[in-house]
Amino acid sequence: MRSSNFFRNVLIFLLGSGFSKMISFLLLPLYTVVLPPEDMGYFDLSITYVAIACEVLFLDIWVVVMRFMYREDVTHEKSLSAGITLFGFSTILLLAVSLIFYVAVGPKYFWLVIAYGWTQNMANLFAYVARGKGHNVDFALSGLVCSAVLAISNLILLLGFSFDFSALYISAALGFTVQCLFLEWRVGILRELSVASFKAVQKKFLYSMLKFGIPIGLNAVTYWFINSFNRVAIERELSLSENGIFAIGVKFASLVVFVTSAANFAWQDVAFRQTSEDKSTFRRYSTGYFVVVMLGMAVLLPVVNLLFPLFVGEQYSAAKGIAPFALIAAGLSGYSNFLVNIFYALDKSKQTFWAIAIACVTNLSLVFPALRTFGLQGANISAICGWVAAIAFMHLYLGAKFQIYPHVAMCSVAAVAPIASCFVYFHGAPVWNICLGAVLFFLLVGILLNQLGVLRRFPGVEKLLKFRRR
Repeated sequence: MRSSNFFRNVLIFLLGSGFSKMISFLLLPLYTVVLPPEDMGYFDLSITYVAIACEVLFLDIWVVVMRFMYREDVTHEKSLSAGITLFGFSTILLLAVSLIFYVAVGPKYFWLVIAYGWTQNMANLFAYVARGKGHNVDFALSGLVCSAVLAISNLILLLGFSFDFSALYISAALGFTVQCLFLEWRVGILRELSVASFKAVQKKFLYSMLKFGIPIGLNAVTYWFINSFNRVAIERELSLSENGIFAIGVKFASLVVFVTSAANFAWQDVAFRQTSEDKSTFRRYSTGYFVVVMLGMAVLLPVVNLLFPLFVGEQYSAAKGIAPFALIAAGLSGYSNFLVNIFYALDKSKQTFWAIAIACVTNLSLVFPALRTFGLQGANISAICGWVAAIAFMHLYLGAKFQIYPHVAMCSVAAVAPIASCFVYFHGAPVWNICLGAVLFFLLVGILLNQLGVLRRFPGVEKLLKFRRR
């Protein structure tokens, strides 16, 4: 896939998964005025727990289904039938575990939490199947539909009916359900299957999908211990209210995730079609992706500085200091996911487990001491250290085994940008934030236009911005 096609797909996926993350950011004024920090902390912690349960039981089966749909020796019907079969078994396990947990503990709004997690998993399955069938536009539209339903439902329930934070579970579950219905209408995911197609699924094929999915699922679990466990640590070490403040600060990271998730979706379409012989493609994209992520974070930090007072209520004002490091952690997480997809394309999914395990161990070792030393900021600092360790391991492995190296000098220069932007965020006046953000924005736009081929009409400019290859 050419760079221009890759970036076009990024724009398509921005309308899909990324837009739903942007909606959660745009709803911050509502959340931070209506909901107290303790309620936000409980909601954030509850979806953190259901996330790990779903990661363990579902093993990201939707990723496996899409990967098998790209194989020439397997039909879409066969991949989907087997994937839905595994999804059904996982659902039964989820219900059984949930019932036992509810009888033993009985936490508040428990079944709403389960509905949130299960409908999100179903939406993931439908979305990945749509992508596997090449319906990227329908996938993007489904994200828009989901986001619209979520936003409207939250407004109606929180403002119109004065619901408490239970509205957040209900709205999300409604959004995910409508997304599934939309994709079924547009793509025809379930209606193309029959009883015979499920009967034709062989145990050997199910085992092969499960075998492929277990390392991916284990990766997802270890990702949870980096991206989400720190919320548990905050609740244990500090309080639910502090976790609510942290949750709002991390919401600003959705500005980064908005872009990185779309880029990773587009990269999956490229990577899953590559082989170990396509070293130049992996080198070029790894350098370009890292540079864009670093500059993107550096551009967003001044924006966050200026927008924070407009989007966040006074009771969450402490979250402003959390946002910059949360953005950096999210950017590094996105780049790590990018590298993981290279490993998947090279059929080295087992090796990604060790990379993420390194990040997991690093984070778990540091998070409690960091919280005691730096307060809430310690959760971000330990996560950043974990992602840096994982990225270093993956680059060393790709270089040693496949001679796939990024452009080290260019990546090093790009890494300085968010550090400088962070310094200005904490110590600079608003005018300095605006100036730095504007300069970096135009630099980022120039790089993106160059990759899209727009600057080919201007050889001198193209030569200045062109990514050098090692």
